[in-house]
Amino acid sequence: MALIVDFILLAASGAACFYCWVLSTRLKSLTNTKDGLKTGIAALSQSAEDMQNAMTETKQSANQNADRLQALLEEADTKIPELHDLLQQLSDIGAQTVDETETAAKNLVEILAPHIREAKVAAQLLLTALEETSRTAPAVALASAEELAAETEKAVNEKDIDAGDNQTDDTGEHIEFIDVDEQVESKGQAA
Repeated sequence: MALIVDFILLAASGAACFYCWVLSTRLKSLTNTKDGLKTGIAALSQSAEDMQNAMTETKQSANQNADRLQALLEEADTKIPELHDLLQQLSDIGAQTVDETETAAKNLVEILAPHIREAKVAAQLLLTALEETSRTAPAVALASAEELAAETEKAVNEKDIDAGDNQTDDTGEHIEFIDVDEQVESKGQAA
């Protein structure tokens, strides 16, 4: 019977050892889980702090950009009337320039038209005198040239009386006309 009791005690102590080993492994896994859980919680806590810091920085940056954008919009609002005024001034200056150019061109045409007509008349008379000179003798040509000069002088004098010797244009500049009579008379005498 002692052998049976020893065997039962040995079996009970083996079962107790096995049970202790099972408890030890479970305790180790619980400890590891506890450490792993602590690490996970710490990592999540750190991530939450990082995310909160990033959100704070983003919010500050967004506020700074919003303030800067607001200042730029206000500045743009103040500049818009100035730009409209400048555009209006440029438009007015362009229209005034076009009007002044057209007026100056008309005045130039009005001023030059009589002189162009006089030049055409003088050229026609000169051409006529040259044709007569080539047909007739030099003495007759001299008389014709003198008559031509007298007719040209008479025509120019009539124009000078109408238009005046000296005129001013719209800008107030003095315009002096060339006396065509003297040139025609000296060319007639030279022929």
